[in-house]
Amino acid sequence: MKILFACLFVLFVTMSGFAETPVNVIMKGEATNSKGKLVYTESHTYKKLSSGEITEIQTKYHNAEGKLIAEVSADFTKDAFIPDTVFIDHRFSEKQELTYDKDSKMVTMKLTDKNGKVKTNTIARTDDMVSGSGFHNYILKHYDAKKSDIKFIVLPKLDYYSFFFQKEPSETTGQRKFVLKISSWVLRALVKEIVVEYRDADHVLMSFEGLTNIESDSHDSQILKIKLSYP
Repeated sequence: MKILFACLFVLFVTMSGFAETPVNVIMKGEATNSKGKLVYTESHTYKKLSSGEITEIQTKYHNAEGKLIAEVSADFTKDAFIPDTVFIDHRFSEKQELTYDKDSKMVTMKLTDKNGKVKTNTIARTDDMVSGSGFHNYILKHYDAKKSDIKFIVLPKLDYYSFFFQKEPSETTGQRKFVLKISSWVLRALVKEIVVEYRDADHVLMSFEGLTNIESDSHDSQILKIKLSYP
């Protein structure tokens, strides 16, 4: 009887772990340029596990005047680091899509422009490969690592690049800084590093600085600083 009870208890605990219900979180962000001028705001609604891992996220971007300019949705059901993603930029009538096939371990990327012209590319998923907000989940998994190598998928380029991120001292007490740099020393001079800071208490993102996924109104890349808050 004791053995049966013990087995049932273990089964209950195991099933409880698999049945964890993600909690809903709202996060706001303000993106500013080097002069401190507001460029756009972002509103994130996402679901996360007790570990902090994101399972689903929807984000809307509004310009400084409050007009919706872009939105993205990501689903981490298939992979914690490479979510199925749909990004739409309403200013340019462009769509970016990423789909991961768990069986073949292939990642398919698709770009559709305002004229309906489509570009695609398919790559094999490799170890330490991440895409978009999957970088957050990867950071959490390697939160205490001093350095880690990753292969970052850049959806607009329909390809991936080798990066590494390393932990550096934060100027803010109670926060941890991670710096993402491209591995190639030749490209490093052209691609500015990305800096993110997390709050140690609950491992939530507090700030981002670097190249953003939102281009300027003139279709140029832009380097901004984004401060996050949790209303």
